[in-house]
Amino acid sequence: MNIAQQEGLVITTGIPSLDAIVGGGLHAGDWVGIAGEPGSMKTVLCTKITGEWLVNNEQWCAIYVTTEMNGEMMLRQFKSLGYDDKDNGIDCYINSKQFAVIDACTPGKTPATPEAISRKVVEWARSPDVQSYKQNGGRFLLVIDSLAPLWSHAAVKARDAFSTLVKNIKGIVDVVIVTLQWAAAGHEFGWGAGHSVDMLIYTGTWYQDEGKFWIQIGKSRTRKTRSRLFDLVLNGNNELAVGEPISIPGKYMTAREALESMKYYNRAQVQEEIQRQRNALIAQQNKNIKDLADKIEAIIQQSKK
Repeated sequence: MNIAQQEGLVITTGIPSLDAIVGGGLHAGDWVGIAGEPGSMKTVLCTKITGEWLVNNEQWCAIYVTTEMNGEMMLRQFKSLGYDDKDNGIDCYINSKQFAVIDACTPGKTPATPEAISRKVVEWARSPDVQSYKQNGGRFLLVIDSLAPLWSHAAVKARDAFSTLVKNIKGIVDVVIVTLQWAAAGHEFGWGAGHSVDMLIYTGTWYQDEGKFWIQIGKSRTRKTRSRLFDLVLNGNNELAVGEPISIPGKYMTAREALESMKYYNRAQVQEEIQRQRNALIAQQNKNIKDLADKIEAIIQQSKK
């Protein structure tokens, strides 16, 4: 009996500490959005969930759509995170037709459009091999990393693209995970597409420290989740874990205020340093002008003698 049969509609991510903050796991039918700044471990999180999905469940399948990294690089990412075992690694799942990568980044491969990606996913899900896994209790995971190339910076385009994906893929796969970088204006997901996902997860760096990350459940329609900020840790053994809640010192009353503080903390430091250097440059220029004026005055006075 597989995990989904044991727990009904709840499907574990394979990362117990992540399950704990998302209400026990993912639900069949979930569309999950992961939003964050570049380098905030969105792809690592997707890779680990996909890898654990395959490793921990016989007959289960996954398909990974990569739009900002070519297919070969994506496979190297899986292997670098520990899924390189010759008997139970990512290559084994490719050979058994349980896993596939759709390269929507490389020119000449799958175009990065909702329609083209949908067709590829449906084609994969309806293949005889995948259908055989389905008949034996297999469940399907789809990851689209990321949605950003699928539209221009316009809310209507984002909603249209997302609606096309949902219309074409809903019911074909059990769980869909999509990623997107934060919009420049703040913590927005897909310029409106965030309203369409069932769960929204934020990731980020702690005060712009590239070696320390955090995770927060922004919203969940179907269950109670823990919305505090937690440490997100990838250890030396390539094990991903959600750590202790992050304590925010100071005046911040809500997680959103804390997020905004962290997002712009480094920017404020940079602006302060720029202003400091500018003031120092102006002071030096003023001193140079005064020194030159004094020299000119001294030459004039000397010439009068």
